[in-house]
Order: sequence, then structure tokens, then C-alpha cells
Amino acid sequence: HADDVADPAAVARTAAVHHRIAEVRRRRRAVGAGLAAVVLAGTGTLALNTRGDHDAQPAGPVVLGQRAPGLLKSLGYTYRATGDAQVFDGSGRMKVGKSDEPRLVSWTTSDPKASVRLRLPSGELWSSSRTGFHDFVLLPADQSGTLRVTASRGSVGLTTYDLTDRAPAGYTRDGVTYRRTVAGRQLIGAVVGDAGQTTASTTVVLPRGSVMLAPVCTGGPRDLRVHVVLSGTEAIRGSCDDPDGFDPGGWGGYIGRYGRPGSAHEVKVSVTRKGDPTTPVTAGEYPDLRIGTGVYGADVDARVAGQDLSTVVEHGGHTWRLVDTMSAAHGPLRIPASRADRLAWLTWSARGTVRATFHARGEMPESGMYNVGPGGAIGDLWIPAERPATATLAHGKGPLGVAVYERVD
Repeated sequence: HADDVADPAAVARTAAVHHRIAEVRRRRRAVGAGLAAVVLAGTGTLALNTRGDHDAQPAGPVVLGQRAPGLLKSLGYTYRATGDAQVFDGSGRMKVGKSDEPRLVSWTTSDPKASVRLRLPSGELWSSSRTGFHDFVLLPADQSGTLRVTASRGSVGLTTYDLTDRAPAGYTRDGVTYRRTVAGRQLIGAVVGDAGQTTASTTVVLPRGSVMLAPVCTGGPRDLRVHVVLSGTEAIRGSCDDPDGFDPGGWGGYIGRYGRPGSAHEVKVSVTRKGDPTTPVTAGEYPDLRIGTGVYGADVDARVAGQDLSTVVEHGGHTWRLVDTMSAAHGPLRIPASRADRLAWLTWSARGTVRATFHARGEMPESGMYNVGPGGAIGDLWIPAERPATATLAHGKGPLGVAVYERVD
């Protein structure tokens, strides 16, 4: 939503903006009546929600003499084996069709010492030394195309998994789930409004340090704007362009510091039309509209180029931890190659219009990243194994910083 924020002060308050991946969202229409809100704090009880999936654990297919697990878990969500499998001698291609929900792909090899490399339809190049279906990668919803796989020796077999209706622990309202834990952050409050409702609110007790706000706004036209006000301060203003409400905390949020820790504060989410930021849209005008927000404790342990960054992030269905940081006045910042896949976050404290570029050797560059205001951050920048990367501040004044993350699960 950063491109829609007109108030530079609002940008400053939400400088560390998580990269939103629109493809990693589940298409679910909201039904039911009444406004559901929850405040989760301290030692409050959090139940494991289930959405009607009580079948016995299924058996996965046998691939290259190995039985694939019937169920896999990723970031709290449960995925069921589809029974589909493909085997390739050395390398091959698997067609990936469009889907309304994320999927998992797992693999095994005929040689237990073989490593595997996968080129996802998105272009990301994943590598893994784990075989025997002990590793997987998440394919976001709506991502389609060709998945390419290569084994360092022998044959490789792939099998796929679909998302089940088992919601992870946390707060679920008509298919919108705010997980109890996202990248180490604890859910302290959430609210999701009725279908067609244009305002919703709840009360949260703010922890010490930063918090992450994760709004959702789906089912309305693109000219709507979503607003989140916390402790009387507008923290977020942006486009209402979420295609669905799957895992809004997991695909990103906005980090900031709001109000006095230890005291109760109202958090309110609403929608307006573009050009009229003060008048909420009439309730019921868009029957499929669904809005909400989650509030997560986000104590930030790293400060890079003047911006707060989390020490733990999520990507590709896995968890990643900060291992290195670097900064310079403008760059270029050079990240040496590693034997493992990594993620990077790019940060800057420049004022005015900024253009920063990030390029991993042999990959398409991520460029043209703009921010209006004093500082910003963008994440989920992919660094394949054995590839160096370079970050540069092409326009604006520094400092420029890079944080590097490695997988921990």
C-alpha cells in the first residue's frame, strides 16, 4: 500500500513495510452474521480451529520406492497429498495449473545423497540437499506455469499437496485466519467484520516495542481505500486490492510504534473511496466486501540503515532467521555467494523519492522500488544458492542497508 500513501508522516510511521505477495492468498467468500472480534493477550487460551476436516490421515503415493506422507504442515497450515506424482530421469518439467489456494510440492530421489534444484514458475531457483520427502516448497495461489526440477544424480520424483480445511491456532472468522504466531510474533488482537460491513473495531493492549498491523480488504472495487487507525492515529492508508482473505498476517504487514505500552487502545479498520478519505462507504453497498485487521507483537531486534527489521521472516512456506547485515552511504552493497538459498531485505533512510535496485547474479533484477518519505524497506528478495547479489541506491541519498536471512526449518 505504500504507493497510495499521500501523507509523508504516515509513511514515516510505517517505514518498515513488508512485501505483500498477492498470490499467497486463499479465495474464500465471507458468510455469517454479526461482528466477530477477539483480544488475545498474556496467558489467554488459543484454540486450534478446525473447519470440518476430520478424515483419517490419508496415505501418500509411492514414488521411487518411497511412500510420501499423507499430510504435511507448513507455517501452521495442513496440506493433504493429492495422490499425483511425476518421476524424471535426471531432470524434467511439471506443469502447474492455476489454483485458488496455495499448494506444496515435495520430492525424493533414487540416490539418497543427491541434491535437488527447482525453478519455480515465479522464477525463483530453490535448492535442497534433503530427499525422501523431508523438504517442500510452497506454490502460491494463482501461480501457474512450468516447474523445472533437476537432481544432481539419479532420478527425482515430485508429489503435490493441497490445502485442507484445518485452520491453525489463532483467530478464524468465516475463512479469514489470523495465526497465533507469525514469524515469532504473537497475535494480540484481531477483528474481521461482517460481509458488506465497512467499519470494524476492537481493543488491544499494546506490548512494549513495535507492533505489526496486518489488514485485509477484499471483495470490493479497486477504487476503495482501506484505513487502519490505532490509538487515534492513522497507521495505514492504502488500496483495497486483496484478492482474498487467506492468511493476511502471513503475507505481510506494517511495523510501527503506537500509543503507550501496557494500556488498552482501540484499533479500527474502515474503507473509503479514493479522493474522499474521511467518509466511510455505506454498509451493504458492496455485499462481498470483507475487512479486518490483526495486531501482532513485533519486538524488532535489528536496525539496518535507520530502519527496524524483524529477526525472523517467512517465505515459501518456511521460516528464515537474520544472519548478516551491511550498510553504506549509497552502495553498491555486495553479498557474497553461499551454499544455501537466502532471502534479503533492502532498507534505506533517504528522504524524497528513492529508487533502489537489487540483483542476484543470473536472476531477473528487482528494480524500480519507490518510496516517498523518510525511509522504507522491502523484503522477500531471493538469493539462490551459489549466487552473489548486489544492492544499489540508484536515486536518493543514503544510507542503504541489506539484511540477509537463512532458512531455519
